[in-house]
Amino acid sequence: MTRIMARACALVAASLVAFSLAACANTNDAAPETTSPPTPTTTAPTTTTETPTPPYDPYATVENPQPTQLKIPSLGLDHPVVPSETNAEAIDPPKGTLEWYNGLARVSPGDVGTAIISGHVAWGSKPDIFQRLSELQTGQTFTIGDNPQAFTVTDAFLMHKEELPDNNEVWGENRDTRRIVLITCDDALGYGSDGHRTANYVVIAEAK
Repeated sequence: MTRIMARACALVAASLVAFSLAACANTNDAAPETTSPPTPTTTAPTTTTETPTPPYDPYATVENPQPTQLKIPSLGLDHPVVPSETNAEAIDPPKGTLEWYNGLARVSPGDVGTAIISGHVAWGSKPDIFQRLSELQTGQTFTIGDNPQAFTVTDAFLMHKEELPDNNEVWGENRDTRRIVLITCDDALGYGSDGHRTANYVVIAEAK
């Protein structure tokens, strides 16, 4: 199992939370303001108030999380995405599974905020669901949900797993943009002493 240290919503929380995207080993097997119109009387005009924005909770979770559907036509992928355990300590979907992370203020895929979907590139010596994720490039599109929402890839990059926790697009505060992050492992940087890949391939996409 490859283990990485992720800040709980980097730049917001000071504590560290451990995560892993495991397997992939080299083995054989806001409310609108309302106003009242002025009236020609001596009565003071009605004052208005805005609904305060709740404070940001870097450990927030999704209540009643539901599965959804990811479709990436350019990769020939059409697969369900299931929620992880709430505040799971590891990003480690089962074999043949795509999983969205429920915790650390990550949202359900398609909602305003940042959603993280992970899957394996391989399981043992056999290809897994995200085997072709590194083919997905900037400008390409995919959809999420039974009533599909379209997302356009804004960035796609390779990085060492130890660098991932500091990436603000993945773990930073986001309360105004619908963003989905797709993550898998990658062979490009080789393997660690434990036999697991040391790189992640990361795709950032936003609703347009």
